[in-house]
Amino acid sequence: MCALNEQVAVGIREGRIRGDATELTVAAYNAGFGAIEKAGGMPSGGDYTIQTQPYVRKIIDNLQKYEGAPPSAPTTSAGDGGAILTEARKHTGKPYVWGGTGPDGYDCSGLTQTAYRSAGIDLPRTSEEQYKVGTEVPLDRAVPGDLVFSNFGGDGPGHVALYAGNGRVFEASTEGVPIGENPLPNSYVIKHVANVTPH
Repeated sequence: MCALNEQVAVGIREGRIRGDATELTVAAYNAGFGAIEKAGGMPSGGDYTIQTQPYVRKIIDNLQKYEGAPPSAPTTSAGDGGAILTEARKHTGKPYVWGGTGPDGYDCSGLTQTAYRSAGIDLPRTSEEQYKVGTEVPLDRAVPGDLVFSNFGGDGPGHVALYAGNGRVFEASTEGVPIGENPLPNSYVIKHVANVTPH
């Protein structure tokens, strides 16, 4: 299992496969790493849909039950939340630029908009507009790539980030701070976005 986990980790780092590393490792244990690699992530269709995917879900749900964590939520249906996060991470270390939409720098909503576009989802431009789409989910149902809103004022949220898992966000936070991963803010709302104007 450790060797499969390492193969999955390398595949994710190299961009050959996308998705949650733990789920993909369990799928590789069930179907073989070749099936994961060929599918570029979680395999589907035929036996993969009726055997491998339910097997993975059962193992993950039981694993989390024994670890005391809640079961995970489904992944984004209009593209994979892991792919959204992977796209955002390509911009690690770039500067925060107010009003920035890339490629040399981003503001918070410019980064989330760019990351979602890579998964075929068109988000509105600002954090306030992005807050109007999606469905609010509690932290225990959040998946990587979900939108995390904070800094609420009279017009709505002043900031948006991407949920990165494990109580962390990936964000373009503020001037002078490079784009990267940080802890969740003290007060936030998480929204799951699926099928918002797919390409």
